[in-house]
Amino acid sequence: MQKQESLQSNRIKPLTIKTPLYYDESISSWLIRAALNQGCDILTFTQFYWPDYRLWTYDVDKGFNHIDGQVHKDMAILADMHYRAFNSKTLMSFAERMGLSDSSKQINIPWTQPLTKRNRRALLGYQYCPLCMHSDKEARLKLSWRFTWTLYCVQHQIKLQSTCTQCEQPYQPQLLEANMRYINHCHSCKSKLAQ
Repeated sequence: MQKQESLQSNRIKPLTIKTPLYYDESISSWLIRAALNQGCDILTFTQFYWPDYRLWTYDVDKGFNHIDGQVHKDMAILADMHYRAFNSKTLMSFAERMGLSDSSKQINIPWTQPLTKRNRRALLGYQYCPLCMHSDKEARLKLSWRFTWTLYCVQHQIKLQSTCTQCEQPYQPQLLEANMRYINHCHSCKSKLAQ
């Protein structure tokens, strides 16, 4: 078993175009940015590395230790960071630190925004701050925006949004195509998110 895990880890190397996981970034945001940086669609990227799982049918920000810990190990290698540091970026890890969860097998986490999904499409959009998403290269989704108590951006003091300001569709960055290049665009109307 250990031999098989080490063989799996050896097949994964850090990304050609480095995509660091920012200290306040969610895993879903990092995966989307990593795929777009490599010039491919998000679904293609995740299917290439983890063909046995349909990752986007899960709440990516909760993490995958309750499904398969190897997925986290692979992601840590791709992000070029230590496994424990990567693992601490999940909602599950946050819940354990806050005493809200006592088991890594528990997948219900209180106080988080639900992502009601059917396959990859969600009924509710990801929350975002239009000013934080203004800069193409620095745009990212923050893990703290997934908590129900977060209504405003701490940095800019404005209300978080979950729909595109142009077409009013739910903001679903997991549906972006490779030609969009950055996470701060609407998958539906292709426009840049704006206040």
